[in-house]
Amino acid sequence: QANRALEAAQAALTKERAEFEQARDAFHTEREQFGGIGTPDQIIRLNIGGEKEISVRRSTLCTVSDSALASQFSGRWDETLLKDEKGAVFIDFSPDVFLPMINHLRDMMAGVASAPRRWPPEQVPSNLRTEFERMSDYYGLTPPPCAVWTPATPSALGGVVLEPRVRSPSRFTSFGAEDWSFGEGCDAVGVSSSRDVAITGVVLHSALSVGEYHGWLAIYHGDREVSWQDVDYLVCPADLATTRGGSNFYVVVLDAPVVFRQGVVYDVVLYLQGPGTGRSGRGGQKATTAGDGCCGMVVFSFSESARDENGTCIEHGQIPALEFAVLPPGFKDLGDSRMQNTATPDRSQLQAHTFSI
Repeated sequence: QANRALEAAQAALTKERAEFEQARDAFHTEREQFGGIGTPDQIIRLNIGGEKEISVRRSTLCTVSDSALASQFSGRWDETLLKDEKGAVFIDFSPDVFLPMINHLRDMMAGVASAPRRWPPEQVPSNLRTEFERMSDYYGLTPPPCAVWTPATPSALGGVVLEPRVRSPSRFTSFGAEDWSFGEGCDAVGVSSSRDVAITGVVLHSALSVGEYHGWLAIYHGDREVSWQDVDYLVCPADLATTRGGSNFYVVVLDAPVVFRQGVVYDVVLYLQGPGTGRSGRGGQKATTAGDGCCGMVVFSFSESARDENGTCIEHGQIPALEFAVLPPGFKDLGDSRMQNTATPDRSQLQAHTFSI
């Protein structure tokens, strides 16, 4: 009787082991199918629009890790990808727009480019830019508006052209679910930079309703008003149609560049009123890093401003980014002595600093 009980126990143990091994094998099979097993150096063959076949490393396609393209070629969906009779993955876009994107991703992999000088990249023919943007949106590769180079519109300081101008990355990681009210007070944030820079523009979350918006933008150094100008812009139906992620971005280009000295905190203050509201940023960061492609990196640090009246702060609000140019060596700010004067000048006489080499 004891032997029969032992045999029964052994049989039950054998059955449990078999079930465990079966479940383990099923787990590994599912992980291989859905968990992403593609190796970075694996070569992927692509049939681009039925016109051209190329071979690309998986790591190149996955360069932008949070993009739809990277997800598609991560390995977890390989069995579901549409393939031609030779086994090449079919890409339903023209080679004229897909190949420039691959070349840009290769540049990023090689460290040649972290952000394009302009988007779409210069190698995209002008008559294909709309198609390229549609493709880059589809694959989730279009850079956020505040992380890309602005068009090559130079700013002049005392007759000396500063180029390129760059937008810093947005200090916000997402948009708020609620609209941001205009006309109830000033939005303000403190900003300092790790290098001497010339601020050429201030980026705003645009309004979400059609109409005219009016207000002003000011920059303060302590109690001194360094810059002040009117802000007027018109939101058209076409502007709302191109909204990405719940918010457009509007750049207030300064009438004249303003110098931010290294480590000095400046208050950037905005007042707007109009027929509608705008989106606000959420998930704010205390610092962002931007590169101008020729003079190195600049870290912008953000802080609370006592001048704010509308709720903008580190965590949420307006003023997501700045447009700037790094000051070349040899620039001298002829307005330095004036900046030591804490008295606020007559606004009608206010001029931006002048520069010389």
